[in-house]
Amino acid sequence: MTGVQACALPIVGRSRGGTRTGLISGMIYATMLLPFGAANIVTPDTPLVMWTTAAFFFFWKSVEPGARRVVLWKMLMCAAFAGGFATKGPAVLIPSAGMFVFLVVQRRALRYFITPWALAGLGIFVVLGLGWYAYVRSEEHTSELQSHSFISYAVFCLKKKNNPCI
Repeated sequence: MTGVQACALPIVGRSRGGTRTGLISGMIYATMLLPFGAANIVTPDTPLVMWTTAAFFFFWKSVEPGARRVVLWKMLMCAAFAGGFATKGPAVLIPSAGMFVFLVVQRRALRYFITPWALAGLGIFVVLGLGWYAYVRSEEHTSELQSHSFISYAVFCLKKKNNPCI
């Protein structure tokens, strides 16, 4: 995941500030100690950063002046948010507040969200992002999931009334 992010950040940086900005942002991220350390431990934060970065890139591509294929970028953004939601739950939606503020300041929020494709984007998010939670919560598959030790703790956390995992 860290390698994917190190390769993706120059693309994002280039789209926002030119080639030099892209190269510098990728170099800074690739030489940071934290991503290198996180790559060697199991944590949902690394894929969460990847999904959030992808969502922001798709958002910027959909709002930049003269944007082409706006609907495609919006659908990809919904899929990226869904991947982040499946990775770490609602934590992926917190950075989206910045996107919303940007749209409000630009007076584009209603025009951005009220489109014929809004339901398709919501459907993508629900199927990809909430599908895992629906699967885990279903009684039919719970015993099958709990037999796998690597996700039994996640099932335990979802089943508890007073959730000790949060």
